Amino acid sequence: MRPTQATYPVFEANQVLTNAHLNQVFTYLDEQERLTRANLIGIGIVCGLEIQLTSTADAAAIHLTKGCGITSEGYLMVEPDDVHLVAYRAEYTLPKELEYRPFMDPAAKAQYPLWELFPAGEPNTTLLGTPADFLADKAVLLFLELKKEGLRNCSPNNCDDRGAEVKATVRRLLIRVADLTNIIAAANKLGAGLTPTDVHSLLQARLALPDLRLPRYDVPNTGLATSQQVLGAFWTCSAARSWRKP
Repeated sequence: MRPTQATYPVFEANQVLTNAHLNQVFTYLDEQERLTRANLIGIGIVCGLEIQLTSTADAAAIHLTKGCGITSEGYLMVEPDDVHLVAYRAEYTLPKELEYRPFMDPAAKAQYPLWELFPAGEPNTTLLGTPADFLADKAVLLFLELKKEGLRNCSPNNCDDRGAEVKATVRRLLIRVADLTNIIAAANKLGAGLTPTDVHSLLQARLALPDLRLPRYDVPNTGLATSQQVLGAFWTCSAARSWRKP
């Protein structure tokens, strides 16, 4: 992400503040925090958020483990518990108030098709095993939905609730692999009509990262019982520089 606002207001005594002043302060601070995460810490999965597919002849399920990560826009995303996803609903539609442009197909000038995943018990959904090849060309992604909701609970003497709030919700979605490849290629300005293998190869060539091989210390001791004994054996082998190839 790139900064979109580089200014913020400085207030003075007896100044009349408007909603624009307050929103500008929040926007600046929020953007600085997200830029720190996205540009200094990095985006992607921090821990957990592993998926496992189980399927039978007539049913399928996706197991998603708890974890956290940082989205492409620098938001912190948390999945607090393991979840078993067995059904989906088509189609998931992006909120109109706060859109996410990468999910818009520039060729069709419409949103890429998305399906929302649910655990058991969600009404008006379809089981993942229906149709049988439904998951064959799909990938799982987590999307932090920002939805603006108005607060209009005014009474004759009180309008404290006027305004709006933004609700952040983690959405578990499915997307076609081909569409996800186009999104990744567009985000990295790699061109159009690429396969997942093409995207992987181009990104590897651009980064030019060397293969790192980390040797391991061989600690030939089977009687270790405490952490101090493990550390002592490690330092003994370290001093002797006894290497074992990975």
